[in-house]
Amino acid sequence: MLSGKVAVVLASLFAFLLYAGLYRLTKGGVGYGDVRLAAVAIDFQTLAPIGSLSIHCMAWVIAGLVLLVKKSPSRSLPFAPFLLSATIIVNHL
Repeated sequence: MLSGKVAVVLASLFAFLLYAGLYRLTKGGVGYGDVRLAAVAIDFQTLAPIGSLSIHCMAWVIAGLVLLVKKSPSRSLPFAPFLLSATIIVNHL
C-alpha cells in the first residue's frame, strides 16, 4: 500500500497526464492552463487520492450543468473556475 503523500502525488500526476492527453486529442479544446491546474487541484487536507477524483468529477458535472443551462455550445467555457470551486467544496465538506 502507498503512503498518503505518495498516493496524492501519483493522483496529481495521473490528473496532469489525463488532461494533457485531452489537450492533445482535442487540439486545444481543453486549455493548457486547465492541464497545469489539474495537477494542483488535489485534496491536500486528507491526503487521499479519492478526494482528487471527487474534485475532478464534481468539476466536470458542474461544468456540464452550466453548459446545459447555457445552451450556447459555440462559445468556449473556462474550466478553471469549476475546478477551483469543486476543490473548495470537497475540501470543506
